[in-house]
Amino acid sequence: MLKSKLKGKELAEIELKLSEYSGDDEIISSIEIAKQLEREEKNKSTFSFSTGISHMDRILNNVEAGELIIVTGPTGSGKTSLLMTLTKNMERNNINSAWFEFELTPRQFFSKFDFKPPLFYLPKNNTNNTIDWLEERILEAITKFDVKIIYIDDLHHLFSLAKMQGNMSFEIGDIIAKLKDIAVHNNLTIFIQAHLKDPQDSTTREPKMTDIRDSGLIKAFADTVMGIWRVPNDEFNEKGRRPRIREIEETDTKSKVRIWKNRRNGILSSFYLGMKNKFFEDIYDKDGYIQ
Repeated sequence: MLKSKLKGKELAEIELKLSEYSGDDEIISSIEIAKQLEREEKNKSTFSFSTGISHMDRILNNVEAGELIIVTGPTGSGKTSLLMTLTKNMERNNINSAWFEFELTPRQFFSKFDFKPPLFYLPKNNTNNTIDWLEERILEAITKFDVKIIYIDDLHHLFSLAKMQGNMSFEIGDIIAKLKDIAVHNNLTIFIQAHLKDPQDSTTREPKMTDIRDSGLIKAFADTVMGIWRVPNDEFNEKGRRPRIREIEETDTKSKVRIWKNRRNGILSSFYLGMKNKFFEDIYDKDGYIQ
């Protein structure tokens, strides 16, 4: 209601009510906000988490609760392996995670890790793929298991095609906005896998952020966007020169990660990871520096 449309007693009653209002959304001063942030800073472990990947932590300055992080890359590039590596690293720090896997059956998903994945929580069955169902299961995971990290595979399964009306990209944008809201209001970090528009025409081409399906709306709401893709083990020789580009082979266990968007501190960079026992680890050069 507009104040200009209110008069006399009605206006006075509303003004009195608002002057005494106290709630989660009440107007407060910047001084009060600063004090609240200072209290949170003293207990930083509750909202800032190390990924356990040194170079990623250096670029992102860890990850924070309330953040929405998009991970993309070609099929078979290691998206799931990267997130399962983060799951394992988080578990070592007693940070509980929940997984929502919509593309694979439980048997297919577990077989990717020889049935020896790290501890995490997941629905017994994915009986629904709507955002309301997902939010309810996330709240259940928080209540039962004090979950702090959510992994979703993948974004484009989180809507019902049967109910879709109008532009699919806008619906994806609504889902991203809703997930961001869930992350903020529940003090969670949410990682989401997203597909590229089309299959890579070559295993040697680096993907770009614009290759993400519905990339415009995803970029608008995500706090961090990163891509991962496999590269030849010998992508750079000892002198730092790039050798002749070749197609990826089964024996190549090296992947490149590029941070395309980093809303918190603006640092954009790339680094390499090596696959070992189906999980990723930092790659160091002969002098001990992270590549």
